[in-house]
Amino acid sequence: NDMPFLRFRVKNEYQLQAIRLAENESCIIPMELAKKICPDERYILQPPRFVPDEKNTTEKLKVLYEKGFNKLLCENPAHIRLGKNIGFTLFGGMDLHTSNSVSAEFFGNEGVSDILLSPELTLKQALAITNTVPSGIYAYGKLAAMLMRECPIKNESGCKKCTGSLTDRTKRKFPVICSGNYTELLNSVPVWMADRLPELSGCGFILVDFTDESPDDVKHIADAYRYGSEYKPDN
Repeated sequence: NDMPFLRFRVKNEYQLQAIRLAENESCIIPMELAKKICPDERYILQPPRFVPDEKNTTEKLKVLYEKGFNKLLCENPAHIRLGKNIGFTLFGGMDLHTSNSVSAEFFGNEGVSDILLSPELTLKQALAITNTVPSGIYAYGKLAAMLMRECPIKNESGCKKCTGSLTDRTKRKFPVICSGNYTELLNSVPVWMADRLPELSGCGFILVDFTDESPDDVKHIADAYRYGSEYKPDN
C-alpha cells in the first residue's frame, strides 16, 4: 500500500477521541491538551503559534517532555531552537512556508524529521518537490485567513456574546478560534481532497486538520480520508 500516512490535528479531547487513531497514524495536539492526557508515541505537541512569553512556554514544554511527550511541531525557527534544546524530535509545520526543495532541505538540515508543504502550492507543484526530508500535503481543513492578537468579536460584543464566527456580506460564516493569547479567523470553506486520494500516493503524509468540527463530523471526515468514501461535510 503506497498511500501516504495520515496525520491529524485536533483542537480538543473530544475530537481526539472521535478519530480513534490507528497504530500507523499520528495526531498533532495542543500543548494544553497534553497536560490532561497520557503520552503516546503517535502524539505531536503543538506549541502556541504566537509565543509572547518564551520562558514560560519553554518551562511548559520541559514538563511535558519529562512526562513522556517527545515530538514537537515547529511552526517557526524559534520552535526549532526550543525543541532542539529540550530534546524533542522535530516536525515542520505549515507556517514554515516550505514551497520548494531548497527550503525543505534547509529545514531538514536544521533537524526537522518531516515537513508540511505550503498549501499555496498546487498538488502538481507539491508532488514535484524532491528532497531527503519526507514532505506532506494539507489535505483537509479550514485554513487560517488571519492570525490576530486582538479578537474582533471580543472588541465588538464581548466574550459572553461570542457567536464563534464572523459573517460577511454574502452571508458566508468564517469561524473564529480563540487560543488565549491570539485569535485565528478561518476560511469558511474547507480544503477537501478525500476524492483525490490516488493522486496523493506520491507524498509522505497528508494532514487532516480539525478546527471547529463536531466529534461526529470528525469521525466521518477521518474515515473519508482512510477509505476514500463519498462523504463530504455540509459547510
